[in-house]
Amino acid sequence: MIRIESILRIIQKQSQLKQLKVGNLEFNLDTLSVTREDKLIKLKPAELKLLQKLMQESPNVVRKETLENILWGDDLPNRDIFKAHIYLLRKNIDKPFKRKMLKTIHGIGYQLVG
Repeated sequence: MIRIESILRIIQKQSQLKQLKVGNLEFNLDTLSVTREDKLIKLKPAELKLLQKLMQESPNVVRKETLENILWGDDLPNRDIFKAHIYLLRKNIDKPFKRKMLKTIHGIGYQLVG
C-alpha cells in the first residue's frame, strides 16, 4: 500500500510539472495553451517563453536580462522589440481582466503575481 501511494505521489508531481499556475492564470506546457478565468488566451511563441519563465519564478522578480537571454541569447536585437513583447504579453494576460498580474519593477525586471 505504501508503494502504491508513493507511485501516486510521483505521478501527481509529474503532472504538475506540465501545468504552471499562478493565481487564476494557467499554462499547460504540453498543449502550450494559456487560460485565465477559464478564458483561452492566444500567445505568440516569444510571449509563451516569457510567460513560462515568469510563472516558474513567480512571485520572484525576473531580471530583464534573463528574459532577453531566453528570447535571443547573446544576440540581442533593438530594445524596442523586447518592450513590444512585454506590451503584447501584458495586453493579453492583463488588459481584459480587472486585476493586473504582470508588474514592472523599474530598473530591474518583471514580476508575475497571483
